Amino acid sequence: MSEVDFRRLGNWIGVLVLVLVAFVGVKTINEIKEFKYIGSDSFSENNSISVSGEGEVFAVADVASFSYSVVETGNTVGEAEALATEKWNDILEFLRSEGIEEEDIKTINYSIDPQYAPQPPNVTWVPLDQREIVGYTVTQIARVKVRETANTGDILSAVGDMGVRDLSGISFTIDDDEVLRDEARALAIADAREKAEALAESLGVKLDGVIGFYETGDYMPYYGYAEERVAFDSGGGTMNQVSPEIPMGENRIVVNVEVIFRIR
Repeated sequence: MSEVDFRRLGNWIGVLVLVLVAFVGVKTINEIKEFKYIGSDSFSENNSISVSGEGEVFAVADVASFSYSVVETGNTVGEAEALATEKWNDILEFLRSEGIEEEDIKTINYSIDPQYAPQPPNVTWVPLDQREIVGYTVTQIARVKVRETANTGDILSAVGDMGVRDLSGISFTIDDDEVLRDEARALAIADAREKAEALAESLGVKLDGVIGFYETGDYMPYYGYAEERVAFDSGGGTMNQVSPEIPMGENRIVVNVEVIFRIR
């Protein structure tokens, strides 16, 4: 092959390379444009609106609950436990007689604490392991649910008469609130959609489906207080025999949602 032929072949190869580079460049640009087009149909802040909604439901409580403490002291652990157990079992027997089920009586704390002899007046501090133990105190705390809420006042008075140390934390709640939460959620979603439709109309756009949803909830039980409280003396006995009248009030269930709508 002559020198002229080699030169022509080199020119043709150069042209082919230029054509190939141009082809690859055009194809790359088209793919970038296509990707941009596809991406514009996905979620972004430019083609969506976010609105919040709130749903609120009120209902009368169907369960009352309260806590009480049995506290007994003895010279030994066994003596203190025996005294506490006797009182504890008497209270349990009474609660069962009032129709309260076992699963509605829950022990939430049980402790045994040593009692130390008083320190001499001229001594400011002595390590516990060097102090004399003169007895032990057993403390057992229970939480009780009363499903017959109308009987709550009578049960409180009776338990107070049985020598408990503390009777408190009276609250009225809804035992199964899922149906009410569903109702509140539906109201919240409807509220959000109404706001979104109004906003879309103002913006001159149309809603095109939901692409995001978030929910938070708030349940507020009612804490009742006796109109006539049962009082206790230092020995744990009642100073009056009046059954407290306790208003149940209403429970408030709130669901807040945030809904993200696609727009077009």
